Amino acid sequence: IGYFIDAICLALLVVYPTVHMLYILYFCRGAAGAFISGSLETVLYNVDQKKYTANLSTATQLMNAGDVSAVLLASLLFGLFGDASFEVLILMTVFAQFCNFLLTFGILPARSVDQVESGVHELQILKTSFDLLKSNLTARKLLIWSLLVISGTQMLELSAPLIMRDVGVLDFMIPAVFVLSSMLSIVFLRLFVRMQNMDFRLINIIRSTLFAGCGIVFVTASSAILAYAAFLIMFALRDVLKPLYYKRISDLASDMNRATVLSMFSMYKYVGLILLRILAGTLGSAVGTVLLLSIYILIGVIVFVYDFRNT
Repeated sequence: IGYFIDAICLALLVVYPTVHMLYILYFCRGAAGAFISGSLETVLYNVDQKKYTANLSTATQLMNAGDVSAVLLASLLFGLFGDASFEVLILMTVFAQFCNFLLTFGILPARSVDQVESGVHELQILKTSFDLLKSNLTARKLLIWSLLVISGTQMLELSAPLIMRDVGVLDFMIPAVFVLSSMLSIVFLRLFVRMQNMDFRLINIIRSTLFAGCGIVFVTASSAILAYAAFLIMFALRDVLKPLYYKRISDLASDMNRATVLSMFSMYKYVGLILLRILAGTLGSAVGTVLLLSIYILIGVIVFVYDFRNT
């Protein structure tokens, strides 16, 4: 359903390329994302719990590699055809989403999962998911970490280009940093998965403190090379804990409500993103935004470590 809605929305964007339609379609694409959210992680968990972290890491690496390929292709087509390339690129994305829609029908359960009891309504499944967050201390702690750390990390790309331009980074190098960081994130993902047997608090401290430290360097450096390198590391670290994080959430949920629980965590993450964007808008400064994110994430690390001390 999610892939189908996304494909239709993008196709309509080509047919009705107006500003008002753009807002409507992106709102609908948000609905599509809500359907998709949690599905991949749940399928991988049902395939093999023991290899879940490694499999999710591989899937994330493939998605990052896909981002690299997409940016390179888009840059090439834009260089060749200019604005005329946009419709081609959107239609290629529509085709890809329809392929995703069709391929999902070929996904079969790789192991038996607990069947939902007869008569259990979707609202009851939603209620059990909220009850898990209310009653399970570990779930609440992971939720706090999602709001404070993941939301801050994923907002980074909004202000970074302005800062890099101010310190003298060449315009053509700014898009390139997103490609390079996606490639570096593949290396980081493999490294952090190998650390999965370590204390999750320690892994979180390493990743989040490194991120926040690079953020402070990024906004204080007057050197284009230093600022560029700091952002490269920051952006490459954005997904490295995703496999370990989702493994802990998936273990807490049941077969009946796992996808719903994962979607709820995504929902709260996006609530955090909305609040951060409102704060960033009131600051009116790219430097202030990145400093806010760095401080926000450091607070998240402190809260997370303090809250998990007896877990």
